[in-house]
Amino acid sequence: MRLNYLGIAGALGALALLAVPHTADADGETLRARSALVRSVGSPDADVSGRVAVMVKNKDGGRVIERLRVHVDDSDEAVIHLLYLEDDAAILQFVAFLTPDEDEPGELGYHASLKSKRGNSIRNDLPLGVASVLDLAGRALEVRLDDGAGGELPLLEGVVPEAVSGKGPHLRAKADLDPTVNAPDADGKIKLRSRPVKGDERLELHAEGLDTSLGQTYHMFLEDPAALGTFVDQGALAPDPDEPDQLELKIRTKDGDPLPFGVATVGDLAGLAIEVRDGATGDVMLTGTVPSF
Repeated sequence: MRLNYLGIAGALGALALLAVPHTADADGETLRARSALVRSVGSPDADVSGRVAVMVKNKDGGRVIERLRVHVDDSDEAVIHLLYLEDDAAILQFVAFLTPDEDEPGELGYHASLKSKRGNSIRNDLPLGVASVLDLAGRALEVRLDDGAGGELPLLEGVVPEAVSGKGPHLRAKADLDPTVNAPDADGKIKLRSRPVKGDERLELHAEGLDTSLGQTYHMFLEDPAALGTFVDQGALAPDPDEPDQLELKIRTKDGDPLPFGVATVGDLAGLAIEVRDGATGDVMLTGTVPSF
């Protein structure tokens, strides 16, 4: 099948290529990066998560070690997991079956590596015949499940990240949400955190002062960047386990959650209007704007 670049994987691909390309030229230099695998549309598992990591280490004497690792957490090991990776023609190709990871109990994994000395390959089991993990940067990746009936189910998707030196930025932002006449005593905050090199993007909404005495529910609505003024339900707020009088909604790519509208980073949501609405009546209780870094 051909990849639809308008989906989540396409947005994550744009993020993977934000960094300036690097090659490990100096002895001892290590390049690395990690990106999250998020649940695909139609994924049968609401708790599964995963990650893809790359590393290039230039050692003394012209020796180079490169690694590609894919991990899946909280998925049924009894089900066959298939790994697909995009080739040069932008077509997803089957690469391998995921197997129980010896280094990470309870996880499924796929490991590939390259070892070379002074430019001569000693061992190379990287997928698709590439000469370096750097050649995989920006390529789409999917994990699918064998449905037991000759078909496959989408589970996780993402993009191979660009290996870079250093830890990269750790960005944070927050903004207050203002109460409306429907909930004058309510209060709320929206928080963003972004660590692109770690593959960790977070959006959190916290609200308090909303009446739940009769079992009322509340949902977070976010303005659609493709149709400004139109709001899309992002899910129901749940009780905050650390603050019993608060409600929260958390979206985190590290936990397998896809970001709203398939954006690559939470920073791409900056400037969009946000509302907290009564789940039954649709009345707006809190309003605000997604902050920028």
